[in-house]
Amino acid sequence: MEMLAVLNDSEDIGSFSPSATLAPEEDSEHLRSDSILLATQRIFILIEDLEKWKNNLKLKLKKEKKNQRKSQLNSHVINTDELLFSIPLDVKAKAAYRCKDFARTLMEYENHIRRLSEDLSDTQISDNVRSDITFLQKIYSGLNEVDCVIGITVLHKGQDNLNEILVSWEASEQWDLALMGYDTNLLNTPKNTSSIVGRLRCLMNLGQYSETIDICKSYINQTDDGLESILSVGVEAAWKLASWENLETILSAISPNEEEKEIRKTFEINFASVLVSLKNGDEVNFWKFLNETRQNLMAPIAAVSMESYKRSYPYILKLHLLQEVEEGWKILKGEGDPEQMQKSWETRLNSTYASSEVRESILNIRCIICDILGLQKESYNSRILISKLARKSNQMSRASSNLMLASKGVAKYEPEWVLENARCQYDNGKQY
Repeated sequence: MEMLAVLNDSEDIGSFSPSATLAPEEDSEHLRSDSILLATQRIFILIEDLEKWKNNLKLKLKKEKKNQRKSQLNSHVINTDELLFSIPLDVKAKAAYRCKDFARTLMEYENHIRRLSEDLSDTQISDNVRSDITFLQKIYSGLNEVDCVIGITVLHKGQDNLNEILVSWEASEQWDLALMGYDTNLLNTPKNTSSIVGRLRCLMNLGQYSETIDICKSYINQTDDGLESILSVGVEAAWKLASWENLETILSAISPNEEEKEIRKTFEINFASVLVSLKNGDEVNFWKFLNETRQNLMAPIAAVSMESYKRSYPYILKLHLLQEVEEGWKILKGEGDPEQMQKSWETRLNSTYASSEVRESILNIRCIICDILGLQKESYNSRILISKLARKSNQMSRASSNLMLASKGVAKYEPEWVLENARCQYDNGKQY
């Protein structure tokens, strides 16, 4: 069946769990992944339309009085039911998960368990659910249902493994504990790419950018699968720290001359190339990388926008970041007004989701743009705001890291810095 073939083919686009990695691919394979994502989303829409059509037929069947017409409608209902029933619910759940459609994943997984309950005993069903504990945790983590993630861990206490506990720690943003967990995993499997990327993400969330860069650089000469996921974290850490020399070192390793070592470029890698071009004032490469990065976002946006604005928001956020970099380029070339840019940035920030993760990502980019443009006071204000957001999220290490970066551009005895530093010290338990 064509629909089932598409849903199974979506396995090629890989898993989207927080610590998942993708194997290196050629550009054509990357485009194919986008096509699979779009096709999978269309299949889900088609299934929904068939469900609605079937329900409408059932309503018409109840009202129909002619026997011949009733028989015809009943035949359509039976055929549609058979078609929909032939698609395994667990296949739909996994395909939805790979598309980051976590709400649909949960729905299909629950339907899968209900269907199993018709044929299996309670003990067998419990065994099935127990084997999918990590999968369930990742679904709830994707839905930002932290309480559910922790609840599953508590209910499964005594039987859970380290990977299940790691999902719980990451969902509740206990990055220091998650870091120790990944360190433990790496002692047993030192070349496990998922654990390496997970450890790097923990360091990033703890504000330890320098250590992240050093670890990523140590993997530059390795050819293991998923290397682009490791280096993607490295370039992000480098531009957040404004470490341009390290950033260019990593980027030069990502595009080597040897064809067999070519690494698929992720959004983070392409975005870093845009920032380097902005820093160097390289107009040709700036527009080249900017347009390429935007173009690469079009297929995923087309796929997820069929569902809801919320699902497409992560991609819209990336377009938002590219737009602000473009505005920075215009200021650099004397084609815009810095004051007007600041006003529009403030309005735009207030209209974003009230999420520290979303707003921190925007403010981090603004810091880099302002540093490049020589707008030190604006960069300082953004760092202070990042520190405040991190502190309110109880991410004290990240808050302190941004306070330290803020003190480099402007005197650290500015009133805003002193007040925010005092609040950080107080929240860290240093009240005297």
